[in-house]
Formats: sequence, C-alpha cells, structure tokens
Amino acid sequence: MNFCSIKKLYFLPAIFLCFYFASCGGDLEHVPNPFEESEGSSGTEKIVVIGAGVSATNSDATGGLLVPFKPVTLDEYELFDGATALKSEDPIEIPFAGMHALAVGGFVYTNNPEQGTLTVFSTATGALEGIVRVGSSPGALLFDPNQQFLFVLNQGGIGDSRKDSISIVDVNPTTTTFLQSIAKVAVEDDPYDITLSTQRNRAFVSNRRSGTVSVIDLDSSNLDTFLSVTQSIELGPSPGQLEYSPISGHLYVILNFPTAADSIAILDADALGKAEVLSGIPRGIDSDELSQVRFIRVSNDGSFLWVAFSDGIAAIDARTNSVLSKLTISEFLPNRIIEANNALLFVSGLEGSGEVLLIDASVPFALQEVSRVSLGLNSQAQNFVMNTDQTRVYVLNSLSKEKGSVSVIDVATRELLDTIQVDGLDPHTIVLVSSADLDVREGMDDLGDHGHDPGHHTP
Repeated sequence: MNFCSIKKLYFLPAIFLCFYFASCGGDLEHVPNPFEESEGSSGTEKIVVIGAGVSATNSDATGGLLVPFKPVTLDEYELFDGATALKSEDPIEIPFAGMHALAVGGFVYTNNPEQGTLTVFSTATGALEGIVRVGSSPGALLFDPNQQFLFVLNQGGIGDSRKDSISIVDVNPTTTTFLQSIAKVAVEDDPYDITLSTQRNRAFVSNRRSGTVSVIDLDSSNLDTFLSVTQSIELGPSPGQLEYSPISGHLYVILNFPTAADSIAILDADALGKAEVLSGIPRGIDSDELSQVRFIRVSNDGSFLWVAFSDGIAAIDARTNSVLSKLTISEFLPNRIIEANNALLFVSGLEGSGEVLLIDASVPFALQEVSRVSLGLNSQAQNFVMNTDQTRVYVLNSLSKEKGSVSVIDVATRELLDTIQVDGLDPHTIVLVSSADLDVREGMDDLGDHGHDPGHHTP
C-alpha cells in the first residue's frame, strides 16, 4: 500500500491556528535539551517517562512532565540533561500529557485527551515541535508499517458516536503536511484499540460500547472504499485489546464483559473477501478455556500468543487457535507481557504486586515460572519497555501518594539493578528512544520549509 496516496484524497486542507503556551507550565524556549548527547556518549539510546498532574515538588507545574534518562554504565543510571544529572524535582515541562506515547523518526508523540491534541517533542533538537489538533478525547496511537503516518483513536463522548473516529496524522518530516491531521475516518461508539493486517491493507478498531470491530480499507487502489469502514463486525460485549498474528492472519480480540461466551474472539483478518468471525476461545476454567483475559502478546516469531488472564499465563497456538497450556500463578495478578530472546517472558503485575514475573515459554506446551524480581514497591507496573539489545527491562511504577519510579532489570542475571525516582505523582507511560533518533538528520534543522510552525499547531 502506498500511504502517500492519502494526501491526494483528503477533502479539506489543514487550517492551522496558533497556541500560546505561557500558561502550560514554564518557558518552553529555555528548558535544557534533555536529549543532547554529552561527549563520548554518542549513539546511546534513551528512556523517556511521560506523566501528568501536579509535580510532587513543584505545585505550579500543572502541565505534562517529561523525564529522560540514559545508562551511564551497565550497572549505573542517571537522569539525563546534557552533560549533567537532571534532578528528579526538576522535570522537563511540556503542555499536557496523556496515557499513550510513541517514539519514532526522531519525535515523541503523546496524546492529550482533555485538549483533543497530540504533543510532539523532538528527540534530536530537544524542542517542542508542535501541538496537533486531532479529535475528541484521543486515546490509543499506532504507526503504519512504514512509520509515515500515525493513527489516533478519538473516543468522543459517552453515547455520542458522532465524535468517534480515527485521525491520520502525517509524521514524515520531509513532507509539506508534516504534523497535520490529513484525514479522519468515522467509526462506532467508544473506539478502544487499533491494529493492522500486514497482508490485506486493513485496519481493525475495537468499539467497546458498540460491541463491534470496524474494518477500514487502507488499500489506495480501491478508490470507492479507501479510508472508509467496509465492515462492522458484531462480537459481543466490550471488545478491547486487539492483536494480529502475521503467521495465521488472524485477529484476536479480548472480550472484557464477564458474561460473554468467549474470552477471546477470533477473526480471519486476511480473508480474501470480507473478514470472517471464527471460533473463539471459550470463557471458563477447563483446559481449553480461559477466564477473564487482561492482555495478549503475539510471540516474536508470530507462531504463538502469550496471554495474561485472571489466574495466570497461557499459550495459544496461532495456527490452530487452541490453548496449548496454562500456568496458574499464585499471589500475583498478571497485567502485561514482553518477550526477550528464547521466549523468556517478563510479566508485570497489577496494583500491589510489587514484582515482575519471569516465565520460560520456550516450550509452549509446558510454561514454567522461572523467578520473580521484587521491585521493593507496593505499586502498579503500568507499563514497561525492553531496550534494543534486550539486555534491560525498564518498569514504570505508579504510586498513588508518592513519586513514581522506574525499576531497571538485568535480563541476563534476572536481577533488579536500580530504581530511579521520577517527578510527578502520576507517571503515565514509558517509551524507548533509539540511538538512530538522537542524531539530527539532514534537513531536520530547517523544518520550517515544510509548512509547520514549531510549537503552534492546530489543524
């Protein structure tokens, strides 16, 4: 699919208005560059924590909080601000910050639900690049496979599906429409998650209140249906997270409502005609059933699905859609899963667990608990990331009445290396900025030629 064709088909030009940010939590022109490389540290990837709410130490900081840090040595970490340590009580203040963030192509994107916008922050120059107006209550974010466009779920109001839509934002800094919302696709009530089929040029959106999945045609050769909803598939109460397997071409949808017959609905996402509903994973306690599912992750090779459910961890064969094994976990509430090499799973916990669980999934028929890493905190691990070479896992800890923190786990030794305090009572998300995105590429120092006014975007 040629996503560049999107520019030829949107109907209204983007209209930009100026924002004045003096009230958004500080003088943005004079904050230090948190991504600037110090001497001898070129090529080091960064970890960025994004939060919102009042700072733990500065009651005047009511905007968003962005705190980057980098590894100093294999066993030592520091908050990062150029060549000096950035104190945890002195975060980089940004206008607004939501629950979702992505970093790619030299920029960090974070949603602002109350403002209906995205904040865009340059990792190469340390500058606020702009505010992009998208739609009402933007939520989940997803890049297209070529990382040229960003899909943004606009969740509208309760029971008001007229505002529920998908905004498509141009994130290619070499185009004249960079950081513009160039198209909007209407979906159904309360869009929650989005994923793509890599084979059929389709996007899938779960709509919680409608109990449906919207199928959007992304094939630019289909002029009559391109960027429109071609199917609305009824699945049952409250469809949530979506996960796609390129091996089977199937889409897996968590059904959150406890009375649904299935715990996971399954669609043939790559069917030649329309996407078809297949037999799902039944809800229950038998060996071929699953109780309430919280999270799904397709394995690194696409052959299996790792599932966090109310009682433990399960493995599903993506080709047969059968439950291969279930591992019951005691005194631990699984939340999210990431996979290291050799199918070593790291499982974060819900509030109060204070641990990260390690599972050996190299034999999917016989999942085994390897160990638990104590974080030393009575916290909820909201999110976590693994660095590029898979040597470290960074766990974001959210504490209700204390500062948040990031726990650093060594993948090889499976031990806790360090815990780094970050400012703000409510850190929301953590993202990895790769070393490639820290270099100022040719042309990036002259983005004004592409028709955008840094720091002042509103289509």
